[in-house]
Amino acid sequence: MGGGTNLAKALESLKQTFPDTLSKQTLLIIVSDAQTLEGEKAAALLDLIHRHVREVLWLNTLPKRRWQETPYVKAFLPFCQMYECYTLSHLTQILNQQF
Repeated sequence: MGGGTNLAKALESLKQTFPDTLSKQTLLIIVSDAQTLEGEKAAALLDLIHRHVREVLWLNTLPKRRWQETPYVKAFLPFCQMYECYTLSHLTQILNQQF
């Protein structure tokens, strides 16, 4: 509690707990500001997972202008489609674009 987000642990747990759900039919949606502990490990796990799923859609809750302040955004971008998403309008636009 209060130690920060650890996306690496979340991705590791997803991979171990639900391995059969990570298939080429899977659309993995991540809602996060990308501010995480163990960012390098999280990027490596995201790379591994993105190879097994149809697509990784990342809804970043930070304004895009602030992404450069977040050390691991650049590390995650090769493995997902990342969108600024902190309003219902953003979400509607993304969903209309994706589906």
